[in-house]
Amino acid sequence: MPTDAATSAPRPDADSSVRGGRWAMGAASLALLTFVTHAANFGFTLLGARLLAPGDFATLTAMLGIVLIGMAPGMALQALTATGVLGGPATIEPPIVRRVALLFATLVAAIMIVLGPALGTGNPLSVVAIGAAAGLLPMSAANEGVLQGRGQFALLGVVLSTGALVKLTVGATGMAVTSAVWAAACGIAMGYGAQLVLSRWMVGHRRPVDASPGGTPAPTVIGSDADGIEDADSMFGLPRSVVSAVVMMGLLLVVLHVDAVMARLLLGDLAAGLYAVGATAMRIVFWAPQFVVLLLFPVLVTDPRRRIVALAVGGLAAAGALATLVAAALGPALVPFVFGQEYAAIGADLWRFAWLGTAAVSLQVLCLSDLATGRREALWLLAATITTIVATLMVMEPTAPVTIVTTVATIVTGAVVLGTGRRLMHRSPTGPG
Repeated sequence: MPTDAATSAPRPDADSSVRGGRWAMGAASLALLTFVTHAANFGFTLLGARLLAPGDFATLTAMLGIVLIGMAPGMALQALTATGVLGGPATIEPPIVRRVALLFATLVAAIMIVLGPALGTGNPLSVVAIGAAAGLLPMSAANEGVLQGRGQFALLGVVLSTGALVKLTVGATGMAVTSAVWAAACGIAMGYGAQLVLSRWMVGHRRPVDASPGGTPAPTVIGSDADGIEDADSMFGLPRSVVSAVVMMGLLLVVLHVDAVMARLLLGDLAAGLYAVGATAMRIVFWAPQFVVLLLFPVLVTDPRRRIVALAVGGLAAAGALATLVAAALGPALVPFVFGQEYAAIGADLWRFAWLGTAAVSLQVLCLSDLATGRREALWLLAATITTIVATLMVMEPTAPVTIVTTVATIVTGAVVLGTGRRLMHRSPTGPG
């Protein structure tokens, strides 16, 4: 007869089932909470349009664009931190995070001061709040990378949604009471502040769990709190690997916005407005599957075989194709209903923007694949993509939104095909698979 120890010991398949169930619950929670996050961020912008005068709303839009400068180091630090936690080729120490945060807080504050008079953002409270928000964002992102690397996806979703809800609540209340842009700026800063406080508490008080259904161990390796950083291979006082990761994420954000900037430069007011509506749809398609990207990244680190990238890009492309079909079917009715009858003309071409959003999120996967494996080929791919887009549009001088979006979508899709092909030709770190 089996002993008590034998009967009480969990079987390997039972452990795997528990881990798989826990991962599935975390994934479902992250999907739901990222939806809440996007809804709160959209609600903040929508309430800004209702509570502020048109000129002040334009100022708020400009501020939101400026604070996104801090998103590039945030995305980079989150990916590098998660890689280090998963035992990959990157370890981020707290002094590095603080140095990046201070650098970008200062940079954004300087931009606010220089561009403030032209954009209407010169209020000192706005300058301080937006500068602080740009610094808080990468600090919070580093903690979120720990949660992502540990596989604590539900907690990661709680952090993201809490920050967005605080921004919405504080910002909307401030705008309703004061009708001032500085109140919205304070709401943005407080949202990222809440995100940082909560993420730091969760990192320090929660026990790590397995990072994948297969039970890959996820040690916490954030490093020491030493005041100095000695790195022979450094730029701007930061490790070269961190600088290249920040530049890579910055270039990815440029790819997401360069088409709208070029449209504003090349098109008339009405046509540029039509393009802005389509660009909004493109970014929705890009950001909507971000929970999938968050779940996928640990797999890219722990299982860096070539086919993993191909499967990821193929899966996102399939989901994007479905979104493109939905946009083609509903666009003509949806655009005038949501944005107004004056924008109805772009409805029939909304599917082209969905196509571009799908290509952009596939390009993001290639960037994260590089960060996961320590390669930096995506830097050149992104730089070439941006250069090709700008040069092509300047030569073509298009006069219609459909020409711009089709051209940009074709170029970005070509970059995805090229980047995926190069990865399939490379020898995988774990063998030929």
